[in-house]
Amino acid sequence: MDPSLKPLLVDVPERIETDRLILRCPQPGDGATVNAAICDSLDDLRPYMPWAQTAPTLDESEALARRDQAKFRLRTDLVMLIFERNADGLEGRLLGSSGMHRIDWDARKFEIGYWLRNGEQGRGFVTET
Repeated sequence: MDPSLKPLLVDVPERIETDRLILRCPQPGDGATVNAAICDSLDDLRPYMPWAQTAPTLDESEALARRDQAKFRLRTDLVMLIFERNADGLEGRLLGSSGMHRIDWDARKFEIGYWLRNGEQGRGFVTET
């Protein structure tokens, strides 16, 4: 079997729900929501995230969401958006993002990354994610 096919055959859920959160793979149309969360949190993110040095444009955030979805499907980077789960079970406010990066499928290892929107730290969202 072609080694590049192995990751594509790994089942990874595109959506995970908990009592408080909905985690899901980015989708086309998420750009504005992602942009608002990043811009709201830019001062907190800047010291830790190389990609957060300047505010992204709406088009850049939409392109990011679409790239992240493509990478997720190819199993090269597994980014998930973190949404607050409303009482009706639907997605609420975007709280941040988490993901498995720098994946080495042969060694079965990866780096975990995350960021939370300004004001959402200290509520256990990253631990739950």
